[in-house]
Amino acid sequence: MASPFSLFRKYQKNLMVVLAVLAVFAFVIAPSLMQMGDRQPAGGGGITTDVSWNGGTLDAQQLAYMQGQEQLAVRFLTAVMDKCEEEGGNPPPGLAQKRGNRWVFSFIPTTDPNFNQQFRDRQSLRSLVLSKKAEQMGIHLSDEWITNFLYKLTDDTVEFRVVGDDLLNSSTGSRMGMSQLYDELRMHLQGFQLTNLAFRLPEAPGESWAIHEQLKRRIEAEILPLKVDDYLSEVTEEPSDAQIKALYDKHKDEYSYPGKPEPGFTAMRKLDFNFIKVKREAFEEQALAAELAKITDEAIEAHYERNKSQYKVAPPEMSTNEA
Repeated sequence: MASPFSLFRKYQKNLMVVLAVLAVFAFVIAPSLMQMGDRQPAGGGGITTDVSWNGGTLDAQQLAYMQGQEQLAVRFLTAVMDKCEEEGGNPPPGLAQKRGNRWVFSFIPTTDPNFNQQFRDRQSLRSLVLSKKAEQMGIHLSDEWITNFLYKLTDDTVEFRVVGDDLLNSSTGSRMGMSQLYDELRMHLQGFQLTNLAFRLPEAPGESWAIHEQLKRRIEAEILPLKVDDYLSEVTEEPSDAQIKALYDKHKDEYSYPGKPEPGFTAMRKLDFNFIKVKREAFEEQALAAELAKITDEAIEAHYERNKSQYKVAPPEMSTNEA
């Protein structure tokens, strides 16, 4: 009868591979699967599409991100209005008002503390849908329009082109950039503008016609592309230093964006980062090979001697004939 130790020696490689795979599963894969299970919503099935409309869908994770961006924008607006109050400004009552220690903005309905979370979820979705509809109808608010709106909101008491970046960084903990802020405000304000046009009663027929023209007027145009490089050779004079300085001073606090005829020399904040991409399987195979290389015959024999009781082989049952 072969001894248990000889059987162990015979199949030691297979046994070590099985033990190593079990260890990898127990310490690497299993915790990841448990975390994935914890993140899934109750009822199983993972994250599913929660809402849909004619033009798009939104799941719970996207809604949470959108509401996070909204909260950061509200923090910025709150800091702006606090500064406006310190400077003695009078914000338009139809846009912002203070209730206790909290600012409520009519163009962001979720800032009203009287509504519950379910209402806020619906209002966040409503703002997105209205903004998309406004764009379809030709309403697109430029960065310059939003900047002018902020000046109006604060009664011209806050110089955004000078202190805007500092206010944004301090109020949001540098978690939102200026372009993200403007995109968030654009979404809410476009929906707000559309709502005002739809439900506002015009004072005169001329105003009704102006609203109709703004929403329905379409033009046909033929566009001839002209390359600037083709005309550079015709420029014979260079601008003077005084002209360059005057142009810079005029637009040094403005942002540049596509479609804006005037230049802007304020640079958007940028991030420079690097990343590496690795395959976990390669590291696991390398680690497994390194661990197997450390296992010697002496180590296996010592392990067996210490744990003989775990490797006992039951003797085969004897049949009646053999007895």
